[in-house]
Amino acid sequence: MSRETISQLHSTVHLIELARKNVHSANQKIQDAQDKLYLSWVDWKRSIGYDDTDDSHYAEPIESCSLAVA
Repeated sequence: MSRETISQLHSTVHLIELARKNVHSANQKIQDAQDKLYLSWVDWKRSIGYDDTDDSHYAEPIESCSLAVA
């Protein structure tokens, strides 16, 4: 192999490693944002006095919609 080919391979490996690190970082940021959004949603539900202990009244419309989509 020539030096140029080895240099290109090294650059390619470096780019792959950099992309892997950035993807991991992006995934972590997305997970953090999802967690914050969920906590905000839970806080909002509490603030309006929503009691989510009985969600059975939502089951039928959700199931019906799911079947329609399927």
